[in-house]
Amino acid sequence: MRPDPKGRRPLKRREPHPRTDRYSPHRSQRSIVGCSTHGGNLSPDPRSACTLRKKLGQKCGNRAIACFSSGSGGGKGMGPMSASDLSAALWQERRQLELLLFRLETQRLHVDAGNLEWLNFMASEVETVLDRLRFEALARSVESAAVAAEWGLPAQTTLVELISAAPAGPWSEILREHLDALRGLLARLGEAARVNEQALRALPLPGRPGPGGTAGLLDQLTTAGNLERSLAVVRRTSQPLLAQYLGMERD
Repeated sequence: MRPDPKGRRPLKRREPHPRTDRYSPHRSQRSIVGCSTHGGNLSPDPRSACTLRKKLGQKCGNRAIACFSSGSGGGKGMGPMSASDLSAALWQERRQLELLLFRLETQRLHVDAGNLEWLNFMASEVETVLDRLRFEALARSVESAAVAAEWGLPAQTTLVELISAAPAGPWSEILREHLDALRGLLARLGEAARVNEQALRALPLPGRPGPGGTAGLLDQLTTAGNLERSLAVVRRTSQPLLAQYLGMERD
């Protein structure tokens, strides 16, 4: 409220209406995760990459102004650090893929040992890594789109195409190292998922309980449910969008 110089009752300031006022903060047309929402399109927007970095807890500094003030110039406001940001995002994705591989191998050890009581916990741990991977994949998509725009390429350019179009300098070799490492991780993940699925399907389920065996029936249903959940989680470990980004579908 603003004080009145004549001592009259102060006037109450009207709050902006979220739908009718033009400059209301609720009328933002850009989502917080760094994707353009115009027309329902959720493709990465290079100009909103700094918003995603803030979401990730990273510091943009004065570059945030350059990101959002850049017009249709294809993300030129991103500056020379775009390739470095993409490399950092690829490192994060590699770490999550390694953690996913570790979780799958741990799951297989418990399955081989017949520890049916840990199926639910193992499935939860794999799901946690998959949730992190989805966010890291989004971060990588935003950074990759920014680099592609800076190098004069479409936003959906693959990593192989980025390597081919990289300017003179170390980025071609750095991105090539990421490409080889990610392809190797995806191959190992595919093999681990295949072995785990076979091991889960070969697990012996508890036999049918006798008359009045309510507790045994409950254990059997619980184990069967945990087994189905584990199989579903293992099938979700495939990363088709990442494989497409790495150009593995053409191999």
